[in-house]
Amino acid sequence: MDVIRRQLLTEVGEPLAVSPSPIETALRYGGWLAYSGLTPDETMANPMSSVPLPVYPQEWDLGLRRWPGVNAGAMWHPLMWLPNRLAGRYSLPDGNGGYIIESDDLYAIRLAYELTASGLYDENTAGWLDVLAMVNIDVDDPTDLARVQSWLDGAADAALDELSVQEILDSLDEYKGDPDWAMSLAAENLGPLRIIAWASSSQQLILHLEDLKEDLHAGDPAPDMTSMRRSVVEFTHLAAMSLRLVPGGGAEPGAEGQWWLAQGDQIEQFTGTVQELMAGPVESMISRLEAIREHFMPQMERFAEIPA
Repeated sequence: MDVIRRQLLTEVGEPLAVSPSPIETALRYGGWLAYSGLTPDETMANPMSSVPLPVYPQEWDLGLRRWPGVNAGAMWHPLMWLPNRLAGRYSLPDGNGGYIIESDDLYAIRLAYELTASGLYDENTAGWLDVLAMVNIDVDDPTDLARVQSWLDGAADAALDELSVQEILDSLDEYKGDPDWAMSLAAENLGPLRIIAWASSSQQLILHLEDLKEDLHAGDPAPDMTSMRRSVVEFTHLAAMSLRLVPGGGAEPGAEGQWWLAQGDQIEQFTGTVQELMAGPVESMISRLEAIREHFMPQMERFAEIPA
């Protein structure tokens, strides 16, 4: 069987663990929704993943083989064929005799390691394995595409019924020695990868705000307050998602994210001029981001060899 790969969302040489920037996370999230046909409730964006991830139900509704409304043309993608071990979350010991569900961050990293090690994603080429090509289905062929759609709608199809990437994943040397190898590696590297994400995210967010300021100075006519306020509020939501777990000052986990969401609420009510918005709230945001960057950037440089 000839291996066919397709590029989607990521760039050549880009790992799956850790998003390149909060802005890119948002753009790719929107692109994935449009491409896949999945809804926001069926898709997760996470700063520890360079691509959006589908959210699998515990079981498919009666008569459904995938999410309602999924685009048949996207069914070549490996993320549409995750077996239970990758589609679901681990239950992990909490140290007190109970269990907790694997976090979004840990899940994203574990999935990144499995997809890359198995070759379902090739970092060097940014190519994803075309799963449908394994059974000689070409989604660029209208006849083949209609066949996939018919299967999604409930028609019998022996090849698609049996299609799975399980064997590819289970053939890994890492898996043969330890089925939980990716979980162990993800847990080991979660802390360093978060620091990398916080350092790079704060830098990219600073650059974005600086661009907004430049657009204001170059604007002729100047941006109106409604559009600028909307842009800054959307920015605070991106910052909240990317920096939500940044520790500091003994605050509770998630306090950083709450700070950014509170800024968004305040800016919604801001009645000053665009120039006052830039000179006040936006400058405060830049200062806060600079503090985060200066704290984590030196630590990030120590983790250059952490596998992503």
